[in-house]
Amino acid sequence: MPSAIIVGAGLAGLNCARTLHERNFDVTVLEKSHQIGGRVATDYEEGFQFDHGFQVINPAYSELKRLKLTKALELKVLPKGFEIQMSQKRYLVGDPRRSLKFLKNDLSFQTGSIKEKLAFLRFILDKPKNQTFGKSMQRCGSFYTEVLKGFLDGVFLTDSDQVSSEMAHELLQWFLKGNPGVPSRGVAVLPRLLAQDLDIRKNSEVLEIKEDSVSTNQGIFRADVIVIAADPQSTQKLLHRPPLQMNESWTWYHSVDSQAIQSKYLKVLRNNQFLNTIAISNIADKYAPQGSTLISSTTLMKLTDLQATQAVSQAWQLSPSDLRFLRRYEIHDSLPFHAPGKPLISAQRISQRLFVAGDAYAIPAQQGALKSGRLAAEMIIADL
Repeated sequence: MPSAIIVGAGLAGLNCARTLHERNFDVTVLEKSHQIGGRVATDYEEGFQFDHGFQVINPAYSELKRLKLTKALELKVLPKGFEIQMSQKRYLVGDPRRSLKFLKNDLSFQTGSIKEKLAFLRFILDKPKNQTFGKSMQRCGSFYTEVLKGFLDGVFLTDSDQVSSEMAHELLQWFLKGNPGVPSRGVAVLPRLLAQDLDIRKNSEVLEIKEDSVSTNQGIFRADVIVIAADPQSTQKLLHRPPLQMNESWTWYHSVDSQAIQSKYLKVLRNNQFLNTIAISNIADKYAPQGSTLISSTTLMKLTDLQATQAVSQAWQLSPSDLRFLRRYEIHDSLPFHAPGKPLISAQRISQRLFVAGDAYAIPAQQGALKSGRLAAEMIIADL
């Protein structure tokens, strides 16, 4: 029986291990932390569910469809649009194919001219150019700069102007195809489903990797092939390569009385220190105990507890005293930065017996992580 060691139990590593396991490989997964999932994690405390950053799962992703896990995720779907305030007026902007309630504001000149919106539609329909997304959006004018950019900054977790237009086009295609949501029991459900029946050794820190062995704090493991699917910076370090450029973000959680907020829409914030905020338990009620609403708010800047509470209360037009601060997640390596010129799929073979996987080798999304894991496994299967 051929053997494989997978370093890292994030989505890429788990999908790689699962694919090999199903082809009768003897697979061992080494995970340095006490839990699986990498950045796709959820903490549970006092009846609240805290995802490590605001994360949604898109059931349209081809890799999720391949895995046939959508039903088991018990997804609670978000509305296919968002709320934004402009000139003291609230606008709902979204996909009119999902709800005609978006149509009025989608066509309103307050959210951009028809010409600008047609330019965005052309971008979606055409093959993207190898340039920055900001350059591709120049003809989209205020529809992009005043309406879409804040939303997309929250998707890419960086300045949308600077990312690859090809990568942005790929992710936007997936958004249009699917209805993203959150699992009723938190995003950690996805890695738990992927991990079923796998041999995972937690608290196993990898110290050195050779062609046929992995040295860890728990001893030396040997296998026919090795896949490094650790977080991007750890992978670079194990390969003796320089660090990658990563995006960072902070997500704050506050609770309020369950009657204080009725909206299910993501609020995209302008003139606020946060990019967005959402009453996540209004989407999936298990995110908060009875009598409370859980608010998830994401920013790209470091704030004090007081600054965060004031900004979130302002966004929801509440008094700061109405909010209870619960948790803050500083995610310094939220996503790999995907610059223009970087391919949508990067080389994953390091040598005949050593491979890499992760969203740093694909698009910075769950789809990219899962796909890179599967592709590494398929290369191994083809070799052996």
